Amino acid sequence: ITTLSSNNYETLCNDIGLPNSIIGVHCRSNTRIMKTCIFVALSCGGQFSVYAARTHKFFFSRRPGFALLTMSCIAILINTLLGVFWFIPDGSLGPAGGKRTFIIVGWLLATFLFKDVCKVIVYSLIKYSPLEWSEAKARRDMVRKINLYGTADDAKIEKLKSTRNVHH
Repeated sequence: ITTLSSNNYETLCNDIGLPNSIIGVHCRSNTRIMKTCIFVALSCGGQFSVYAARTHKFFFSRRPGFALLTMSCIAILINTLLGVFWFIPDGSLGPAGGKRTFIIVGWLLATFLFKDVCKVIVYSLIKYSPLEWSEAKARRDMVRKINLYGTADDAKIEKLKSTRNVHH
């Protein structure tokens, strides 16, 4: 069994009677483009997921901090430019071109929006309504419980309340 490497594409093509351009150059180029497309999907998709994970409501319900917004925009821009041009001469990745890269980024944006809507639906089905949920109020309630009872655990608070009401 022969292992395919960049050095023996030509030998393989000659052995099976195909011109080198059909398998060697074409497959090598497609593999490099595929790796670049995976790079763009992982790097940009990770940036988008940060915005979905920040809140239980829709991602646009809380304005991101200046540093987060700036750095994620710069990262997405750099990763998109790398996907289009890939000018780093390491040989394992190659430029995917503008059309492929923007299709990937567009798909990532569409799936991000879909997942964000699904997140809000799931949160509304389980414990509370995210459209009415206030993070500041929840934080104040938790701090109040800790100050009054020494814990934020509702079961422990009920136990403390019941033992305080028992008169000996």
